[in-house]
Amino acid sequence: MPEIVEKILGKRLDLVFFGAYIFSLPFTWRKVLSVSSLPPGASFNEYTSVSLYIGEILLFLALGIFVIEHINCIKSIYTQIMFHVEQKNIVLFFIGFLLSGLVSLTFSLEPILSVQSLLHIVEGALVFLYLLFQIVPRGTYNMHTPISKSSTWNIFHSFLLLLALTSVFQVILEIAQFIKQESLGLKFLGESTFSVVDPGIAKISLLGHLLIRPYGTFLHPNILAGFLALSFFIFFYSYRRQLFHVEHKTFHFLMALLLAGTLLTFSKTAILASIMALFVLCSTWNKNTEASVKSFKKEKVFHVEHISLFILIAVFILELFFQSYSYIQQSYSERVNLLPFTWEIIKNHPFLGVGPGQFVYNLMNNALFPLWQYQPIHNVFLLILSEFGLIGSIFLALFLKGIWKFVPRGTIEYQFTLALIMLLFVFSLSDHYLWDMYPVQMLFWITLGFIGGGVLLTKYSINDIA
Repeated sequence: MPEIVEKILGKRLDLVFFGAYIFSLPFTWRKVLSVSSLPPGASFNEYTSVSLYIGEILLFLALGIFVIEHINCIKSIYTQIMFHVEQKNIVLFFIGFLLSGLVSLTFSLEPILSVQSLLHIVEGALVFLYLLFQIVPRGTYNMHTPISKSSTWNIFHSFLLLLALTSVFQVILEIAQFIKQESLGLKFLGESTFSVVDPGIAKISLLGHLLIRPYGTFLHPNILAGFLALSFFIFFYSYRRQLFHVEHKTFHFLMALLLAGTLLTFSKTAILASIMALFVLCSTWNKNTEASVKSFKKEKVFHVEHISLFILIAVFILELFFQSYSYIQQSYSERVNLLPFTWEIIKNHPFLGVGPGQFVYNLMNNALFPLWQYQPIHNVFLLILSEFGLIGSIFLALFLKGIWKFVPRGTIEYQFTLALIMLLFVFSLSDHYLWDMYPVQMLFWITLGFIGGGVLLTKYSINDIA
């Protein structure tokens, strides 16, 4: 495996840095640059701080080198995009979304938080574009030139190997944490310090026993669950799309490990979201989709989605049955307690919101809650509406709709995009980390990049796909 990665990525320095960026995503390697004013008794709040991740430095290096080495390619493709009405509109909608956030800098209570939030959105979009650029033939700078899949496949395959390594490590780490019922002392990897007796630590009560929910190297088990669930669907898509060439047994083992890791977080949202997304995969598979990947042998990946769906449903029901009612009630109250404050923000700032990244800071300055409850509303749709207002939300919706229109119907990309939409929809209804937690936020854009790459290959080189 290391030899493959070195063979492919070693030829281009930007790929080396980007591969390191993917591997670093789960680790909380960062420098906290500033912390905004906090309520009495609080020493730190994740949502009112500004941090620089090591991964961001790696990403900037990768993008900088890529731009310098391929400036002509970028200029040529930009010109082609801007002459295509639909593609141009997508770019303009995204710019409109960013501008609505920039305008809010003039009235944000803490502008530096808005700058960080907007920067992360731009980084995500650049990650998406970077992955798409790996599809374009280097010698032609032409999006419509028939694409040779070999070099692209090798690049994507190397990125997937690195994502597999870092994801498997997280699962192994969370298993060890769950068995030990405390952290492992791996602070150099960004692991939080916790034990079952510590207050404010995510726990679950099963059959009268209080157990910690493992964190991996993330800041919360729910974030770990979101990362593993997204990774599960990235690998599932990539394997069916022939981006990820491994033995069937290796693929089954990896999928089982990611599924077990998601279940071990005891995140009801992640489990339910995965159930709904797998249901979409099961119900949308058809002969046309199967034919889009000629060498895919359905019998050799015998109903992976059906088996996974059955396991998830069974565990979800068992968790609800055996879990203490008080913990279910607490989880529910966490998601509704902030609703009145959220609606107040939306009512008072309907058009431009309070500004990106400003929700928690406004909460601290306008409402009295327990320290642990100073966090964003557990609903991405309401969070975006409260921070970007109607104008920004409409631009974002038009941007996402524009991307969706480019997904060709009756393809494997269509099937998995529908599944991804369902996954993100359920996540967004009852949590916020897809929007404001850097590792999962970036993995979302990486997922879009892989599927977007498949769309380009389908549109411009379908006859070249073996």
